[in-house]
Amino acid sequence: MDLRQFRRAGHLPTLLCAFLYFDVSFMVWVLVGALANSIALDLHLDPVKDAGLKGFLVAVPLLGGSVLRLVLGVMTDRLGAKTTGVARLALGGVVQRDYPSRPDAGGGRR
Repeated sequence: MDLRQFRRAGHLPTLLCAFLYFDVSFMVWVLVGALANSIALDLHLDPVKDAGLKGFLVAVPLLGGSVLRLVLGVMTDRLGAKTTGVARLALGGVVQRDYPSRPDAGGGRR
């Protein structure tokens, strides 16, 4: 396959959307790492005693997203892309609506 055929082989809008998704996801992950100290101060975490919690704060979104990608990939193969997309959006809406539900946590229903 020469270069001209290779350029025409893909779907440019899909490639662009996949690139933007990856780019935005990576930026959010980097921001969580960079803001970990500020978030820890807002949560009143002790810098020495709660150092492991800061690592946990950065690792959970990354690992959760990795596991969710595996689950959503299998769901997409079995149920289809539209059904999986709607299920993912519904799950995200429920999580954002209900978590955190404590009044002192700064979000959720009160």
